[in-house]
Amino acid sequence: IRRPPTEAWFGNRLPLWLMVPQARLKPEVLRGLHLISFDRPGVSAIEGALKDLGQSFPNLADAPEDVKKSADWLLKRLDRASQRRDDHLSQPPALPCKKEGQLVWSSSPLIGGVPGLGDLPGLDVLPAGDWRGLRRVYGLRRVSEVLTRQLEVGDRVQAPRLLSREKQARLAAVLASDV
Repeated sequence: IRRPPTEAWFGNRLPLWLMVPQARLKPEVLRGLHLISFDRPGVSAIEGALKDLGQSFPNLADAPEDVKKSADWLLKRLDRASQRRDDHLSQPPALPCKKEGQLVWSSSPLIGGVPGLGDLPGLDVLPAGDWRGLRRVYGLRRVSEVLTRQLEVGDRVQAPRLLSREKQARLAAVLASDV
């Protein structure tokens, strides 16, 4: 994908694995080019990078490791950059998340945080995290806000006793002793 120079990223700590257009020029050449700073890229630059990544690698599960690593880095950076914004944006770019154990792109992911549920069928869930910036700027919801809890009482189940009363008493005596 060809990009204008203003969409290139620069910075001393810019890793080679990061899948964004990179300008590797001397600092005196970089001045005045209005490139994207690696240290503070801004929401729109990160959104653009995620969009390019999603278009270039639509099947995230089968993408190279550098793509997955870049997607994760960009997601975290987008959350940080979003925390500095005061406005609300309508739709996030396609974000890396999991759906039924597979990495996928989703424009409507949910934020996890329901302990013990694991992968939920049919739901796109972001990696573990609070994602305050993404919640505030894009209005992303938590899984707990979408799911309803329902308890159904069924037949009583009787499990076989593992230890007889006598063996339970012996075990309690051993545990209580100072041996």
